[in-house]
Order: sequence, then C-alpha cells, then structure tokens
Amino acid sequence: MEVTHRCNLACVHCYCRQEAGDQRARATELSFDTICRIVDEAAEMGLFGLTLTGGEPLLRPDLLEIYDHVKAKGILPVLFTNATLITPQIADHLAEYPPFFVEVSVYGRTREVYESITGVPGSYDRCMRGIHELVDRGIKVFLKTPAMVQNRHELGALAEFAESLGSSFRFDALLTPRLDHMEDHYGPYDYGLSLQDCVDLEFASAARAEAWVSYAERVEAVPRQDTAYACGAGLYSFFVDARGQLSMCVLSRHPSYDLKVGTFREGWELLRRTRQEIRDDQASLECRACELWAFCQQCPARAQLEHGPEAVSERVEWLCELAHLRAERVKVLQGESR
Repeated sequence: MEVTHRCNLACVHCYCRQEAGDQRARATELSFDTICRIVDEAAEMGLFGLTLTGGEPLLRPDLLEIYDHVKAKGILPVLFTNATLITPQIADHLAEYPPFFVEVSVYGRTREVYESITGVPGSYDRCMRGIHELVDRGIKVFLKTPAMVQNRHELGALAEFAESLGSSFRFDALLTPRLDHMEDHYGPYDYGLSLQDCVDLEFASAARAEAWVSYAERVEAVPRQDTAYACGAGLYSFFVDARGQLSMCVLSRHPSYDLKVGTFREGWELLRRTRQEIRDDQASLECRACELWAFCQQCPARAQLEHGPEAVSERVEWLCELAHLRAERVKVLQGESR
C-alpha cells in the first residue's frame, strides 16, 4: 500500500516521487479512516502481510497510526523507507511494536555518490543515522538500491556495510519509467546500466551464478501458462496506490479499481478476472514457445510501462535481448560444470 506519492528526496531515477510540499498531491492521498477501512476489508479476506510504502511514507504525520492499525489487525507490517526521517522516537515505537522488517533504500556508500542521486545535501548523513537508530534497537533491517551508472562501483561496499550491520543487501539493475502522471517518462533510463553490465552484475559472484543455473533448471520443468500474468499478482498479492486505486502490482496499474467508492472484495474480484484472461495473440504465443522464457522478464506490467495501458501483451525488445544474454551466460556455466 502506497500511502503517499510525495518524497523528501529528489532521486534522479525515481518512478513515482512528487515533491514533499506538493499540496495537490497531498490532497489526493487517502485519509486515515479510508486506509483503515481498506485494511479492515482486506484483513477479513485473509490478508497476511502489508508493505507500507511511498514516496516516503514517513512524510505522513499519521504513518505510525496507520502502522499500529495494521499491527492491531494481526497483519505483519513491512515498512519501505529512505530512513532520512527516522527519529529516535519513531525507532522506539517500531522497537516496541516490531515490523516484520524495514527495507531501506541506500543509494551509495559515500556521501558524494549518495547525494548525486538524491539531489539533497545532508540526506546521506540523515540516512545513516536513521539506519543506525533502527539497527541499534534490534529492528530487522534490509538494505537495497537500484544499480546505476553513478553507484555501480559502490555496490560491493554497500554489501559489506549491510553485513557489518548483521543485515543483507540486494540491488536491482532494471530501472523503471516514471508513472503516467509524471513528466520525463523515460528519464530514469538515462541512469541505467547497459544490458551487458546488468548481466555481469547478476553473475558477478559464484553464489549468484549458481542460483541462476538452479533457477533456470527449476523453471524449465514448470508448465507454461496461457494467461498474461505468470507471477503472484492477483493471486496472492495486490497493490493500492496513494489515491486508493487497487491494481495487480506496483508496476501494472491498469486495470484498476477505486477503493474510495467500492470494497476490497469487489476490487479483488476484478484482479482475479484479469489474471484469468487468456492471451492468444501472436506476441503471447511466440513468447510462450520461446525456449528462453526462464530468463525473460516479459510481463504485462513492463509492456504497459513501455507501450501504454492497453499493451498488455506487446513485447519489450530490450527484455528479449537481456534474456539472451542471461541464457548465454548460463549455457557457459553449465558447460563448465560438466
């Protein structure tokens, strides 16, 4: 659940940020009562865990009240944050009522790299303080970052930093276009790594390479589906944006259902029907027949981001290229192990 689109940082790659003081954006955010009602309805249907995200969720002065309501319903809360707004008081509250975990976006190991991405002087020190406020209280913290041209050389240092905290670290080398209400839709791609660099990072360690080989072998044995969605969207997961629109996932926002005027149960039924739709167009048939499908991230969400809301089945060509590069690397590894 996205509780705000607003953020106190100005990250160059971000797909959903709006300025912290944007009053028009703030006016469209769900009220506390509406959020609680949605949580209650989802809990009645068996909701097990809920991630509170943004934007930066801690920009909402009622975030801890929302968090407490989620906890009170017996739901495992997860918090996604940049940690720059974590205070001793907030950390104390989270320690007293622990989340399942807190996931912190950390864009660089040095102040220079971090702030070249966030665009906000002083944000690096606030992030580091926030992380330590959480870790020092025994709150489970995971670190993550998008891998970009600015910070690729610091990914190893970030992993070591996480290890020193007793935490873990992950990166994602695939950046995302901005949402349709934002300007400069493809701007984040200006900071992305080349596809070859992405693959080099994905296979950079023996453990990661072995995981890819194992994954590919497992997926090959899984029957292929004739539906557009092969992930957990609309099956065991969902996404609610800051305006109350329920959709399949954080990236696939069409179709959507307005939870301000309808119930979660009604919206979930829309997701269920969407997931069951059969795709028999030429692009879908070709993708299902492709022998590289285990390495490919073609999905309705990526198609919509690249080609528009109705382009559920249209192919994203650079994902095909990425799949070939991954497959070639795994083929080499499999040959070496024989």
